[in-house]
Amino acid sequence: MRRIALFSAALLAISAPAVAAEFNFPARKAGQWEIQMTPDSGPAMTMALCLDEATDKDMMKFGMSLSEDMCATVNQSRDGNTIVIDATCAMGGMTTVSHTVMSGDFETAYDMTITSKIDGGPPGMPSESTITQHARWTGDCTGGLQPGDMQMPGGMKLNLKDAMGMIGGG
Repeated sequence: MRRIALFSAALLAISAPAVAAEFNFPARKAGQWEIQMTPDSGPAMTMALCLDEATDKDMMKFGMSLSEDMCATVNQSRDGNTIVIDATCAMGGMTTVSHTVMSGDFETAYDMTITSKIDGGPPGMPSESTITQHARWTGDCTGGLQPGDMQMPGGMKLNLKDAMGMIGGG
């Protein structure tokens, strides 16, 4: 179960910003990003993500394809460096209504807050949740990470390009 949660967190970390690619987001700066995710219903997680320009574009494209395939509605607005996305998406018998606010320059840092209401989730799953994410660029990739690699809590390494391919997006 912990592995599924970590995999889900990794996909959220890469695909959530991609929903807003229509806004011509500046690409995330190549190198290593520290991503801190804090769900309201669990412990915070800190991950390291190594990106290059091609991998960032592939992840953006993957996130867009997910939103196109699963979301009946996606409404987006932008005010300066702040993007707001309201979406209604269906996956695995669940319907999720989410409100996402992202801000930052994507060269040095960005923040994201996702508030979701879920209908049809399994027993014990909260019907409402909030996840905050803070990402900051830390420099060149270190620790043997290559573009697409994400170092998860506990030391597990996941290649997100491989993960996207397993779900049919890479």
